[in-house]
Amino acid sequence: MSPEEKARLDIDKKLIESGWVLQDMNEFNPRAALDVAVREFPTKNGDEVDYALFIDDEPCGIIEAKADLNAVNLPHVMDTQVQRYLNDGLKGSGDCYDPKYLRFAYAASSSVIDFEDVYDPAPLTRKIYQFFRPEYLKKLITEYKRGDKKGTTLRSRMKTFPELPKHNFRDCQISAINGLENSFSQGKQRALLQMATGAGKTYTAITAIYRLLKEAKAKRVLFLVDTYNLGTQAMNEFNDYRPYDSDQKFNQIYETVRIETSNIPQTTRVCISTIQRIYSMLCGDIKSFKQGSDDVSLVNDKEKREPKYNKEYPPEFFDIIFVDECHRSIYNNWKGVLDYFDAFQVGLTATPDERTYGYFDGNIVSEYSHEQACADGVNVPCKGTYIIEAQDIAGNISTEERTFTK
Repeated sequence: MSPEEKARLDIDKKLIESGWVLQDMNEFNPRAALDVAVREFPTKNGDEVDYALFIDDEPCGIIEAKADLNAVNLPHVMDTQVQRYLNDGLKGSGDCYDPKYLRFAYAASSSVIDFEDVYDPAPLTRKIYQFFRPEYLKKLITEYKRGDKKGTTLRSRMKTFPELPKHNFRDCQISAINGLENSFSQGKQRALLQMATGAGKTYTAITAIYRLLKEAKAKRVLFLVDTYNLGTQAMNEFNDYRPYDSDQKFNQIYETVRIETSNIPQTTRVCISTIQRIYSMLCGDIKSFKQGSDDVSLVNDKEKREPKYNKEYPPEFFDIIFVDECHRSIYNNWKGVLDYFDAFQVGLTATPDERTYGYFDGNIVSEYSHEQACADGVNVPCKGTYIIEAQDIAGNISTEERTFTK
């Protein structure tokens, strides 16, 4: 078996896992199912695409298969060979066979899948964990045909956001949200938001999430925390948050849940979880953790976690992931869990390091240091004399004056 033949077997398996019905060209029947992937389909210019994708009897995309030996060249394959097939169009009669309807492009090997949505503004090729499920692609097609703002692609809708009202926001929060939305408008997959502790980092993140759900019509957001207590705190902040343009609280507008079991209602718009629960959910063995038992510091982090494909929670399940306290090591051995989802990633931290900058590709959308927060009166500086009040077990209260010099 040649390397390319092996790659095709692996691609077949992944397509079947993702819900596609496979056919050879000699048995071509696009009406056999909602979703059909046809091998060796001819183009109008006499070439053959390795797989042609059909949804509801109409072609919508193509897959070019390559051996793993050529996996590093997949971006070049996408720019040349796949683009040529897209321009040629598939052989067939009817308007739906016009090249302009070939929207979804893949270049794939046994281990790597590159994807591009041709309808995105300035389309960018990105790596994905698994082929998208046909019902998801059908939803994208249906939304686009509607023609209104809701009907464009997510990346189109993220190109512009309405101006953020300045009342009830600190300057650092406005700067952070504007910087993040500018990053989204450029199609950057990762962004780092650095804000001093006490400056309202979570409040800023919730505002950004609200705008993503309302203005960009994002379908679902994951808010990752690294301790049980931070999850409780985050849930309380989401519940208490009242948007600047509504009389309702956040959770009255968008359903927000903490992930406890592998049963997330499809109506959920925001999920709060530790990365350990997400990993267990994908692997199909999630259970109710004891309080605090899934905190990062209490979990053996020496083993590299590689998630398994889960059709209930496929890579397209979340549009955006916010990673709270992202300077910690959750994206090292746990990085595969983040990469499983085809989602924008936003890091939140007060204390980034070089590793953090590297992971987020140096895309720092906001920097607000502790020193600046003190200068603005947002935080109290370390230096000075303070009265410290303490209470012992018996309830006796004592005070002490202490001076800090640095």
